[in-house]
Amino acid sequence: MNPNRLLAPLFTLLLLVFSLGTARATETEERFTPEHGRGYRYLLFVPPGAEESEKKLPVILYLHGASCRGSDLNKLKRYGLPQRLDRHENLPFIVISPQCNAGGSWDDPKSLIALVDDVIANYNGDKDRVYLTGMSLGGAGVWATALAFPDRFAAIAPVCAPAPETRYGSIADLSRVPTWIFHGTDDNVIPPKGSVQAAASMRSSGGEPTLTMLEGRGHGIVEVFDREDLFTWFLAHRLNAGSRASRGGKPVIRHKKGG
Repeated sequence: MNPNRLLAPLFTLLLLVFSLGTARATETEERFTPEHGRGYRYLLFVPPGAEESEKKLPVILYLHGASCRGSDLNKLKRYGLPQRLDRHENLPFIVISPQCNAGGSWDDPKSLIALVDDVIANYNGDKDRVYLTGMSLGGAGVWATALAFPDRFAAIAPVCAPAPETRYGSIADLSRVPTWIFHGTDDNVIPPKGSVQAAASMRSSGGEPTLTMLEGRGHGIVEVFDREDLFTWFLAHRLNAGSRASRGGKPVIRHKKGG
């Protein structure tokens, strides 16, 4: 049975509970300064009421695109998950949204993992339910970070991303990581060929990625982060003690207009 069908009512219930609360959680501006490696300024979202709960919370690491680089965290709210959360649309996840410096890229996976570990330790995050997503430059960061640390993520979702760079690891190492790839068919900034090839490479290594091609859409497919089924799908996966990650469903190529 499709786990998404089982979890959809639960996800809807969680959203309803959060929306009925009198308090609305907001993204706070934080700074991560490790003893070694790269530090980050980042936006942090913690669901309302989480402080009173003893249950560990699922975590999303969100990586922005090139236009949001710099030293102003408000740039991150232009689109994607930070924008959705800025609209006070609560999600039942801790959401970590770091910012690259001007001209920078997501080329330090080790520091991103250190950031995630720091947030998990301080905000009761669930290390077995860490999800990774991002678009464009951030999509490249999704591939890089997952390739470098394939055992750390319960599921990943690269959006309008270039082809994975082999310097970070082998695509075969992601064969057991549930992966949902999004790309616009008319993207002339980062052509969809890289996403198609990545999905094919994962399948040839025994993986079962889902590839969603958004028909007629270009590069700015920000509507992906308004899809409830993406977050339901995340919640359908968690790391297993005996294996790298739980799998979810058979590979599907969907062709949709707009979303």
